Amino acid sequence: MSKMGKAMKYFVLPGAIVLGLGGAFKAATAEGPRDPMGPCPNTPNCVSSLTTDTDKKVAPFDFNGNPKDAKNKLVNIIANMERTKIIVNKGGYLHAEFKTAIGFTDDIEFQFDLNASKIDVRSASRFGYSDFGANRKRVELIRQKFEGNTP
Repeated sequence: MSKMGKAMKYFVLPGAIVLGLGGAFKAATAEGPRDPMGPCPNTPNCVSSLTTDTDKKVAPFDFNGNPKDAKNKLVNIIANMERTKIIVNKGGYLHAEFKTAIGFTDDIEFQFDLNASKIDVRSASRFGYSDFGANRKRVELIRQKFEGNTP
């Protein structure tokens, strides 16, 4: 094999890997969750009130009274947080995006269960493996504000 052939052999493989990772990055950062209130992925960067996985489990939010008032309160809390954008606010469902300080996007979803007077929650990073507890901390901060225990 010529020197050029050997050089191309070593150049093409890393290039293919980079292209493959680029596709994975694009898929991982697609806009929003694909399945509202779907399961958490197998990575430790998601928490949910609907999971049975104790490492990812968070309690749902409880509310008393009018669900519309509870939802308005939740919308107001989220809208006043830094680097936040509400994406969907329809019926008993709320989806917001949080931009991290370094530019990654996390999704948080809320689904109202009117029969149980509770709000299920799911918060997940779109990209990466670990979030170092950021999604859990965010959910608990929102819970504190929702319950009137602003830190």
